[in-house]
Amino acid sequence: MNYGNSYQYYKEHVTIIEVAESLGYEHNRAKGSGRRVEYRHPTEENVIITKANANFTELYFTRFNDLDKGSVIDFVKNRLHLFNLGHCSVAEGINSVLSGFVGSCAQPVRSTSFSPFASKKYKFDLNDYELQRPSIKDLAYLKYGRKLDNTTLSRFMPFLYMGRRLRPTESPYRNVGFPYSNPTDPKGKILGMEFINYNWRLQAKGSDKSNTLWLADLSRGGVVDKVVLGESGINLMSFYELYGHRTNLDNAVLAATGGAFANNQIMNLFRAYPYSKIVTAFDNDLAGYLYDIKLASLQLNKKLQVLKNGDTVTFRTSTEKFSLPLGRVNLTNFRKMSKWRPSIQVFKSTIGTDFNDMLKYHKEKGDYEAWKTNCRT
Repeated sequence: MNYGNSYQYYKEHVTIIEVAESLGYEHNRAKGSGRRVEYRHPTEENVIITKANANFTELYFTRFNDLDKGSVIDFVKNRLHLFNLGHCSVAEGINSVLSGFVGSCAQPVRSTSFSPFASKKYKFDLNDYELQRPSIKDLAYLKYGRKLDNTTLSRFMPFLYMGRRLRPTESPYRNVGFPYSNPTDPKGKILGMEFINYNWRLQAKGSDKSNTLWLADLSRGGVVDKVVLGESGINLMSFYELYGHRTNLDNAVLAATGGAFANNQIMNLFRAYPYSKIVTAFDNDLAGYLYDIKLASLQLNKKLQVLKNGDTVTFRTSTEKFSLPLGRVNLTNFRKMSKWRPSIQVFKSTIGTDFNDMLKYHKEKGDYEAWKTNCRT
């Protein structure tokens, strides 16, 4: 599929600085104004940008996450959730963002006057959407596209919506909505929405992705004994269907970060549920294993720097520096090397990247019931 201009074209015509400024990043002048400049954001990690010249392409990096670095393509890819655009794939999302900058001044800008997607200009307004509680019939995408059964859907219907946009332009299409709220707010005010359907996903304009999560409190207002963290609501619902019969989740809160998590999302969970056991169900890939480790650093209030170099990942704490091969990066091996003792239970899918991959595999293979009978947690 043709997604418009080539990545090389965007690298030559769109600067990281102008994209960063459109998202509310500001030049940290205290760190200097030379060829390498630092940009800060109220809720995101600071980025250091190396300006382009005749010999070098403009690049960026972050101090504490070596996976978040590269060109303007990588910058947008790692921040797609901030642009409030619907997209069917990562490639389409990147093109949708960068095509909005083509034709603008290709030199670093000093203001945010050109901000076609500037999140800080918008505030999420629930009145922009028509929301209704769903029926099983409404959740056809989750049932047939994601293979979640009626029992699971019924359990999670109180935490879902069917919604369509009313403003600024009305949409006739209704999609499954995942509401995002701050766990420290006892009223659970909705501060953002994620809408999904077949080959489509949209983070509602102005959603607060830095402080809120999708929350499913299965305790029904009782004492929460565990918090299960995952990257998406669908993966957590799949985890529930796969392992709920073996792992008691009756008094659990399932919390989805919506992808890569912000520190404030996690700290708000810790504040809201200070005595609950922490369980993770992040993806079975390098990013998912590093999320477990980053979560450990936040739980223990310890600084951690992560650097990926070829086939190894190097970790730097306040007292230690050590490396692990890519295939051995996980919380268990990190505990041994760091001597840290976080209180976190980790689950990973054994098939595919995430728990929905695993659920679909067993249901499509026809051995789901047999697997469920014989599974061990």
